[in-house]
Amino acid sequence: MHRRALTSMLVLAAALGLPAAAAAHAISAPATVAIVAGPANGTIVRTATVRFAFAVRHGRAAARCRLDAGASAPCRAAVTYRSLADGRHTFSVTLTGSHSAASRRFTVHAAPTITITSGPRTGSTVHTASVGFGYAARAATSVRCRIDAAQATACVPSPQTYTLAPGRHTFRISAAGRYGTATSARTFTVAVAPTVRFTSGPANGATITVTHAAYTFTAPGATAATCRLDGTRVTCRLGHALALRNLRAGHHVLSVAARDRWGTGTTTRSFRVVVPPVIADLRVNGRRPRRGPDGDVVAVSSGTLRFTWTAGGSAATESCRFGDTIGRCASGVVREVDGPGEYRFTLTLTNAAGSVSRTVSILVG
Repeated sequence: MHRRALTSMLVLAAALGLPAAAAAHAISAPATVAIVAGPANGTIVRTATVRFAFAVRHGRAAARCRLDAGASAPCRAAVTYRSLADGRHTFSVTLTGSHSAASRRFTVHAAPTITITSGPRTGSTVHTASVGFGYAARAATSVRCRIDAAQATACVPSPQTYTLAPGRHTFRISAAGRYGTATSARTFTVAVAPTVRFTSGPANGATITVTHAAYTFTAPGATAATCRLDGTRVTCRLGHALALRNLRAGHHVLSVAARDRWGTGTTTRSFRVVVPPVIADLRVNGRRPRRGPDGDVVAVSSGTLRFTWTAGGSAATESCRFGDTIGRCASGVVREVDGPGEYRFTLTLTNAAGSVSRTVSILVG
């Protein structure tokens, strides 16, 4: 210290009534540093964030702080370290231009932390049945998630997605680590119309070959349901099978609308009923065959044969066989014969429900 500065300090000390020797010692003493706050030496802390404070005495020397083997950095009065790994650590502070230093050794045994990072907030209302939650965890060896009263299952940080019924729900998450556990939860409300799903019955676009069908459906959260077949209301109840009887041949559409306090959800199924074909009123030249011991027989006098019939059931493909000739045909087909004799005619109708044939012997006289 310069002589002039020292003289000035001694004059000031005398004015304050301080002994000259004590003032000279205080002025000439080197700066020192002491840690005044933070984990005590040898202690175990249960958090991954620690803060140390220090005080510099006898001067205003610059300080540098260091944790473990990391690089030292300028610091003033206090320093905070976050996200420390479990295990032993050493904090040290030294003064620039001085031999003064202080250090603390401590051990981190941090309990796990769990934070929900995405998804509906507690007390919120969402207008979708699909919700997802993401999280961030530290010092956790396992993380498990569950929704409402469902069984907890292992989960990953990417959003856990759930399809939920309308109403109040609670998402819970727990983290377990070497030194403890942590939990978090969010309670929210799903406000959407019910989701209606068929759980049994003919598939959409299916063809059935009977005139009856049964469907079951679910609509979680719904309070009432309305069902219609081809636009006409039919009786149905939540939680009960829907039986459809006496269905006509052709295309049908079944719709189910389920309601709750937030709206109405609907779904539909279309299907087709195909009834097996029926051959009715087959005639040859206007005459009905009679049943003989060997099948249907009809006698005619003309060599020009005209076959007519009526087809029942669902639409069918019609084919005819006359003698050795087989081909597509329609009611009113005409065949010529060379002269008297016995001839055979077979009519076949085919659709998705099956086929039917009828053979007639024609006696031309």
